[in-house]
Amino acid sequence: MLQQWPFVKIVVIEDQKLVREFVARVCDDAFAHPEIYHAADAKEGLQVAHQAKPDLIILDLDLPDKDGLDLVADLRSAARAARILILSSHVDAYAVHRFQNSGADGFADKNEQSAEALCDAMRQIVAGNRFFSTQVKRAQAALRADPKGFTKLLTDREIEVLRYFGEGLSDDQAGERVGIHGLTVRNHRRNLMMKLGIHSSPELLRYALDKGFTRIRPRS
Repeated sequence: MLQQWPFVKIVVIEDQKLVREFVARVCDDAFAHPEIYHAADAKEGLQVAHQAKPDLIILDLDLPDKDGLDLVADLRSAARAARILILSSHVDAYAVHRFQNSGADGFADKNEQSAEALCDAMRQIVAGNRFFSTQVKRAQAALRADPKGFTKLLTDREIEVLRYFGEGLSDDQAGERVGIHGLTVRNHRRNLMMKLGIHSSPELLRYALDKGFTRIRPRS
């Protein structure tokens, strides 16, 4: 299998140095003498991808300056031939939903993935296949099976603004992020609360946290 890729260029976009170095070692095991580039945030990752034109990008979701899935489209423009493997400890409903619509090629779970499994994931992605870890497959199945899941009850716009409600933004602030009027956002808030059976803003915030619409990063 290695003979198919005598030379593979890889960009690892991950803010934790220990994880970056671990992933780089797995890359060395997966391919014959890969050329590996490192980036600690989204801005640097995009610059490196543009310059290196890699075959594979390994992308963390929880970057300090941008959500990893928000970076996928820009990475596609910067390195059109690159395959993209998401590597994250967040395998929640919203992350899985966004991944399925992101254009990324695979999703591996940091919490359960062994080095051997990650090695296999990289090879499958570079070979042109898709890869989903066991945890991701379970999350996908649960999302499909839940008759009251947000993907079945809410519109795409309501799902979009729920992300900002989870950050505690006001209707006007959320409207600025999305590019719509605050009164329109207020209507979305009322409609999605009714659809989800939620009766207060604190309940809405809790729902957003539980489903992964919003994550609280630890203080540095």
